[in-house]
Amino acid sequence: MALLNRYVHHVRKHLPKAQRDDIAAEISEMLASQIEGQQAELGRPLTEEEEAALLKRFGHPLIVAGRYGSREYLIGPAIYPFYCFVLRVAAWIGAPLIVFLLLMTALTSEEPDRQVPLTFWILSNVALAAFGLVTLVFARLERLKDQFDLPQAWDPRDLSRAPDSREPRSRWEPVGSLLAVAFYFLWWIDILPLGRLNQWMGGSPSGVDLAPVWQALNPAIVTLMVATMAADALRIARPQAMRFHESLWLVIQLAVLVVLYQLVLADALMVPVADPPTALPPLFNTMTRVGLSAIGVATLASTFFTVRRLVLLVRPRTPATLSCV
Repeated sequence: MALLNRYVHHVRKHLPKAQRDDIAAEISEMLASQIEGQQAELGRPLTEEEEAALLKRFGHPLIVAGRYGSREYLIGPAIYPFYCFVLRVAAWIGAPLIVFLLLMTALTSEEPDRQVPLTFWILSNVALAAFGLVTLVFARLERLKDQFDLPQAWDPRDLSRAPDSREPRSRWEPVGSLLAVAFYFLWWIDILPLGRLNQWMGGSPSGVDLAPVWQALNPAIVTLMVATMAADALRIARPQAMRFHESLWLVIQLAVLVVLYQLVLADALMVPVADPPTALPPLFNTMTRVGLSAIGVATLASTFFTVRRLVLLVRPRTPATLSCV
């Protein structure tokens, strides 16, 4: 009953935390009983369309969760998921921007020990003000929610999978990753000489080239690209082997963090090749270092979610837990 598990998961995440598991188990048992009763009447298992119709009659996950919540909210269960979504989007956009601005301040300021804390204080106040504004807007929407209805044209089959779902993911994600990494791999080993494209089009050389640290780390970089392409190919061929895929991807991410760490700490990432030297290498060094730092932050966050998915996949599931996800 993958569709039932998915539906109950979406109800569960909007329930009060203290009673979340008990209520989700109750809803799961109730729906499983209805499905079994309908199957007994028909003398066959329900099709996915019939199961979706039954879940749709039971109600939208937000409405079902709202039936079990308290009546006094600043932001109630019908509005709260959208509130969290907006905050998550703001955090995903704002956090890298804050890190970038702090890195730029540290790398370009003449007094970083004074300017970095000041910049952080200003950005923290801006983030706090934005959080307060979003909260006030959604608190107002909570007061007006009775004037609006959730869309009726929803389909349980459109609900996303639970984070610990054993259902294999779509093949399109590894296909896109494989193509992108293959492109960069061919560029890196100079089969696609994109670095000379500017000269072919009549432009002038930039006057900078990669520093020796890149050559020293080249075997590791090539190995990581090949390993990533192999991992994507395995995900396409065997999408059911989710534990293996997540374990392999975790190893690759940790190795990427090690390589990024060595690059960020290198004395130079770009060196001049023009005679006389131009002023571009310091600028290119700063831009490259900031870019690698941003990639490192994103990779670290991705590693955290990979570990979380792997723990959920490895963790044994009891029958009660299975019915609640």
